Amino acid sequence: MVLRYLESACLSRGHTGGITALAFSPAGKFLASAGLEGKVCIWRADDFRLLHVVSRSGGIAVLSLAWLSPNEETLICGLKDGNIVFVTVNEQEVTINGFWAHKYPVECLVVAAPDLFVSGAHTEVRVWKRSIDSHNWLQQADLPLPPTTSFNRLDEVQVTSLHVIGYRQPLLVVTYMNHGMHLFDASTWEHRRSIPITGQIGDTSFSPDFRTVAVSNIIRGFDVYSMDTETALCSFGHAVKLDNLRRTPVLLIHDGLALLGGNTQGDVHIWDVGSRRKLHSLVHHKEEVVLAIAAHYYEDSDTFVIATGILEGGTRRGVVVWHAQELSHLHVVTSRSFPAIWSRHGWNFLIIGIILGIVSYLYAAATWEA
Repeated sequence: MVLRYLESACLSRGHTGGITALAFSPAGKFLASAGLEGKVCIWRADDFRLLHVVSRSGGIAVLSLAWLSPNEETLICGLKDGNIVFVTVNEQEVTINGFWAHKYPVECLVVAAPDLFVSGAHTEVRVWKRSIDSHNWLQQADLPLPPTTSFNRLDEVQVTSLHVIGYRQPLLVVTYMNHGMHLFDASTWEHRRSIPITGQIGDTSFSPDFRTVAVSNIIRGFDVYSMDTETALCSFGHAVKLDNLRRTPVLLIHDGLALLGGNTQGDVHIWDVGSRRKLHSLVHHKEEVVLAIAAHYYEDSDTFVIATGILEGGTRRGVVVWHAQELSHLHVVTSRSFPAIWSRHGWNFLIIGIILGIVSYLYAAATWEA
């Protein structure tokens, strides 16, 4: 099956600043977008109608989003001033509450259970658990700083992503820009193991079976690692501005078979992890900086949707939505370039032509002698 991704909607209302984060709700009912101007927009995903615009006084930037699964109602927002805000939504109304959590901007969030989530802010990683009365969140753990080596002990400590992997014995995965990947027991919060990662880590994404992880390498592109062997499987490069390095987002999609990567210079690309070839490009304006991506698969309708958020670019397009469509077999065959056809069939054609030429020559010679 060959897919192409068509732009189906441009969500330009609601936000007046760049998009910092995107998140589909667990079942895909809503899409949430966060902006530098301090607004959170809630969109109904079946028609991408804007339902709510939430903002706090002061215009504090919202940097991270996570839905409190498994429900479709509660959205966790991490703010630049260290606060964490909970937005409870339905199609008619919205309620807001929150608390101060960190002395640094809250750039990472992950939900570990319906009553448990983890937040990351610069050097701090904290675990929060809902109280028995369900009205307050209490700090359950404060994770230690990562171990250092002679190569990185002078480098800045900065959390760049949080994930919970595994089912029977869940692990919390914390990545740091300069200090690799670290795994913690998600019940005792004890450190289990460390995985060294080459380069500076900007973001990570795991396959559904947690056996592979995609790493956004700030300097050179995207790398895919095996969690079993802790070795690199493949890499995908993209252009970066060395004078303005960014933490580019990455997402493994289609059951981990494809990699979707953000971009600081226009188009967003999708690569096949197995063949390592580029499958498709989501075309953006060259000046657009895409540092927020999200995707959701709707099993009932067999529909795959991607959302890209534009942080900078001057186009005021906000969020762009893309739907996957399957190309017909005829289109795939006719759209192949001549070199591709030749590489597959060219030698067969050449051999058949030589044989036919020899047969024709022998037949003509025999006829002439007769």
